[in-house]
Amino acid sequence: LAEYHSGEVIDNAKFVMDLSNNLITSEDVPVLTNNDALSYLIEQLNNNEPLGEISLGHGLDETLQGGGNRGEVMFLAGKAKMFKTSLAINLFNHMTIKNKGIFFSLEMSAKELWKKQYGVVEGETFEHHKKTCKAFDKYGDFIQLTKNNAFIIDYPNLSIFTIHKLVKMHRLKHGNLDFIIIDHLNIIQKSKGKMEYEAITEITRQLKIIAKEEDIFIICLSQLNRNGADRKEKRPQLSDLRGSGSIEQDADFVVTVHREEWYYSEIGKATPEAIKNVLEVNFAAARRGQQNLYHYRVNLPLGKIMHSLSDWDLIAYNNALKEPV
Repeated sequence: LAEYHSGEVIDNAKFVMDLSNNLITSEDVPVLTNNDALSYLIEQLNNNEPLGEISLGHGLDETLQGGGNRGEVMFLAGKAKMFKTSLAINLFNHMTIKNKGIFFSLEMSAKELWKKQYGVVEGETFEHHKKTCKAFDKYGDFIQLTKNNAFIIDYPNLSIFTIHKLVKMHRLKHGNLDFIIIDHLNIIQKSKGKMEYEAITEITRQLKIIAKEEDIFIICLSQLNRNGADRKEKRPQLSDLRGSGSIEQDADFVVTVHREEWYYSEIGKATPEAIKNVLEVNFAAARRGQQNLYHYRVNLPLGKIMHSLSDWDLIAYNNALKEPV
């Protein structure tokens, strides 16, 4: 830089080009060649392992070709009270059996989250367990199985840059980290002076940067607009993503959740039996794998995914959907 401060007229274009060249040849930024590409592809052809590294369970790995990969970002989107956080807890429980992960709980306290986690694992509410005075059974085994893998950060006012710092600090203290889950995008602290669109765009871009720099898989929950409630077709669409089109742009996967039953309860109409306790999980956008729609029977009070719908239950469910709400 000294020559540019020696009094001569600075050529801005040359200045930027020199800096760019220095950056590209820096040891911190890898420069890859065709030989690297060939080596990688040959290795993949000879490797029988699934393309996805981190299993999410619940049948979702079929679409993900084995699971999520480090460097990828998945947005899990839905309206309020649509089972988003409960689904995230189900995924977290499964993922931490073999992988190290952090659950950033920006909205729900850790105490609430632990009780929900207990209900998912044990199959009964913590309140019921307390009344019966039973000893921990499945949950005790689960805690032992995941004790070195599962971490929760319970703090309501974090910026995306603070989240990045906490990820770095965690890795320094605990070593390897495979994934993080953030609940949720729309309450991450925004940069001052920015409109919501600009702030969300900044956050989604930083999520992608964090995923690549820290070599982790990220699941980030997101609210949907309520605009779709007025449509005849209630299932969420990508255009319902709240705040910014950058969500779809920066996402490797956009997964939406939907419960038709919620709309019946909203207007006070009796819900058909075939629709009760059914959760739709839709891969609305995917950079790899394919778009796919899953149907689960869930226990709403416990926040637990019970099982996938049988073929007969799915036929009954689709027939019930044809009836106007």
